[in-house]
Amino acid sequence: MSRTNDNENALFVLYKFLRKDKFRLRAPNLFKYSTFFVELLLRFSPITTVTSNRLSSSSFSWPGLLQVVIMPFEKPFGSLTGATHLTRFAITQTEKLAEAIESYEPDNLPVPEYLTAGIAQLSKHLQLIQPKEGIPLSLQAGIDAEDILFNNFEVAWFLSAYVYYHNRLLKIFDDDLVVAVDEILACMLRAEEIKALLQPDLIHRSDPITFPAFVAACNATNRQPWIELWRSMQHYGLPNVESQWTTIKTIWNILDDTKALGGTDLNWVTILQGPDEIPLSLPTLYERFCF
Repeated sequence: MSRTNDNENALFVLYKFLRKDKFRLRAPNLFKYSTFFVELLLRFSPITTVTSNRLSSSSFSWPGLLQVVIMPFEKPFGSLTGATHLTRFAITQTEKLAEAIESYEPDNLPVPEYLTAGIAQLSKHLQLIQPKEGIPLSLQAGIDAEDILFNNFEVAWFLSAYVYYHNRLLKIFDDDLVVAVDEILACMLRAEEIKALLQPDLIHRSDPITFPAFVAACNATNRQPWIELWRSMQHYGLPNVESQWTTIKTIWNILDDTKALGGTDLNWVTILQGPDEIPLSLPTLYERFCF
């Protein structure tokens, strides 16, 4: 079977599962938006061509899905400008460690000690790679603007690794990460301002770094400045930026609707991974959504 057909089969299986009455009755709100994510995936996936007629087919198998969802996470998505090798390592190792731990959860198996030890080791790694305290982040005389721009990128990337670690491995979100999220926003805003100063013509500017902005926005409690930032980044006209912004808005809608119904235990990771019966690989979704 071709790779394209494997991917199509995976999508059909997922779509069919989301249509099941059991899932719709158990989690009607999450069903609504999970179906949206399937449609988003179909929209942005460059290797999938699916028609609505094919969605009703019953000749799909779970092995096709399993072949698709296991994808390596070798680097964060989007532009990597300012991401040091050590920060990139922290992000990719966080994801790999989280997926390894999650593989034991469906069967309620104990997590091996070497994996829990890995969480502690990764925490030490993050402590060691923090950017130097007091590095200039705002324009000032005697310091090259390009250097200050890079400093903002570096800090934003490190803080995104910190937030991602807390989200994926410690299951800490939102209110407990306000300081880091706000500082990522400040770095992103300064970076875009400096880029505009250095190159007024948008078409000649470097692409925005979006992994830090995506992770932070998914944890944001004060969303308005993030709305303004992401709207401004749409001017770059990049499909990956559009896809990420669409996903963020959908995540926010799910969180708001769930909170309105009295739910409080939902977060962006569980939303993207879907129902417990078919936990999806985040790297797979990043890839398929063309992040």
